[in-house]
Amino acid sequence: VGEVRQMLLRLRSELRWPRSALAAFLGVSRDVVRRWETGARNPSGSARRLIWLLNLLVRYPEQLKNGLDLIVWGKGGELAEFSRQLGG
Repeated sequence: VGEVRQMLLRLRSELRWPRSALAAFLGVSRDVVRRWETGARNPSGSARRLIWLLNLLVRYPEQLKNGLDLIVWGKGGELAEFSRQLGG
């Protein structure tokens, strides 16, 4: 979860978005983003996935090769290996 916190801070810095803009994009309040950034609260699984996707699109768009990448993100090594076998 610390990784997600760092993603949020990096994203806001790189995009030059205020908390309110990131909160609007993620569909949460500005206060929720603040709590995530300070570590007072952890994002839900779906929120973590959306944060990860935004991070990937902004910082590493070439790594998002196919929809299977979204399915296996955050899952065990077995699914990641399956993705690699499919050429992902």
